[in-house]
Amino acid sequence: QFIADVTVVELRWLAAWRNIPSDLSGLSYWFGLDANQPCCQMWAELAGIQDIMRKLFEIPCLSGHLRVDGAVCPACRLAVQSFWLEEREAVDVGIRELSKSNGDVSWQNWPRSRVPAFQETDYNGSYAVATVLTSEDLQRGLGHDGQGAAERAGEDETREGRAVVLSYIDVVRTMAFSLRRAADLAGEPQRPLLVLLSLQADSDLPAEALAALEALEASHLLKLVSLPPPPPQLWPRAWGKLQLWRPRGYELVLYLDADVLVVDGLESLFQSAAAVGPSLSFAAAITRSMATINAGVMLLRPDMWAYDALQMSLESLSTWQGTSRWTGQPWWQRAVPMSGPAESQQGAAQQQWAKPGTMGDQDHLNEWVATEFRFRGELRILDSVPHVEHPMEFCNRSKPWLQPYETMLALGSPRDRAGAALADYCTLPMAYNFCATSTCIDHLRRQDSRAAAPLALAEQQESASAGLGLGVKILHWPGPMRKPWQRCSVGARSKLDWAWWSAYAEACAVAPETAPCTISCFHQDKNHDERINGD
Repeated sequence: QFIADVTVVELRWLAAWRNIPSDLSGLSYWFGLDANQPCCQMWAELAGIQDIMRKLFEIPCLSGHLRVDGAVCPACRLAVQSFWLEEREAVDVGIRELSKSNGDVSWQNWPRSRVPAFQETDYNGSYAVATVLTSEDLQRGLGHDGQGAAERAGEDETREGRAVVLSYIDVVRTMAFSLRRAADLAGEPQRPLLVLLSLQADSDLPAEALAALEALEASHLLKLVSLPPPPPQLWPRAWGKLQLWRPRGYELVLYLDADVLVVDGLESLFQSAAAVGPSLSFAAAITRSMATINAGVMLLRPDMWAYDALQMSLESLSTWQGTSRWTGQPWWQRAVPMSGPAESQQGAAQQQWAKPGTMGDQDHLNEWVATEFRFRGELRILDSVPHVEHPMEFCNRSKPWLQPYETMLALGSPRDRAGAALADYCTLPMAYNFCATSTCIDHLRRQDSRAAAPLALAEQQESASAGLGLGVKILHWPGPMRKPWQRCSVGARSKLDWAWWSAYAEACAVAPETAPCTISCFHQDKNHDERINGD
């Protein structure tokens, strides 16, 4: 409608200006400097259209994460909302070209069912899903979305931090609900979701946030696992992910970043990995470069030997020299001392020294896995797991899209691994960590069909019966400015973003009374509600 209205204005005024004498300056007419030409009327018409658009779509914001009425609205003030319109178009066009469903990936097309309130006894087996909530994640939410902290100190800064924490809990809630919903619709067993809380010694969750998490735990949507504070030499995120390796009574644990959405059952992944046996210790999908593994989705077998080895490696990271072979980024960043008294500068430098390079824990994980484990290929995912004499036949190293990763492995210092490797590891199919951002989708769409990523996608689609026409199991939105819940403007949401918002709406519909959802980008009037609901 906006395009149509502006086109009408454009055509009408081009026709009106067609008879302007050629000896007069067109610029004077354009800016309305000539009293004989009604140019200012054109600007008034455009301003009228703009006013209508602002009333329909503009979000009145109090701060970077709060509406004027105090509701939580992540990325509220970002001017980038308008640029995300282009990103939305890139994703929707890409999905339409790549999928087998003509781009029809709306959540509403799936059978709707109200997931029942499961009891503790409904969770069974020796498999679990886990995520990590750290104080580092919450600080990233304040400073890494382009908005920074609140404009004013004191109470407003406290309100801003509260909004970030509550929105992050809504994100965890949505991921947990999608996990439960996918298992329910696939007729698969429910697996518990462990939320590992990794907070610094001097930080706590706001009481409101902790109460919400406890209410979600009481409804059996998740299980809270409070971790001891990390030691001084480890940052909270690394400490939290290290704890995934500590045995807690589960044979296999599937780690998920909070910024994922489970869209199909995961039982075949657990069963296939279990069939390999104890020799398989780790599995993760390759990133869009097809040359490194992504730490957003990881399947691992908890083991104290691996736990101790990873902790030793993390504690020695500050001594690593040079750059990472995976990204070319430095392994460690020396902090610049803050201004102030000598004692304060020294303390600040020591405190800030414990910072990894740009890619942080992901680069370290790639290096640690590549040097301490034995690569076996991509894990075969089977609906039914047959008995085989050689369990590692479940990992296939002949897949053509593994070649870039094999090339990257060869850049390391090879060593004789006979009896030296901790265990084996495999990569996961793209379906279990499908990047849903415009950068990834556009990159995938523009590649030659014989390139590594399109080949992986083609096989994924051949063996898939669902998953948005792409054979997808898990959608992932990596990157600090790529989250679906930051798309406050409905026009900035791609079809994959809408899948997240639909899951969020369903999760909120069954939310405990003591833990209501908090993310709300629009005033609760009729027109905005209709737009949010997609009517």
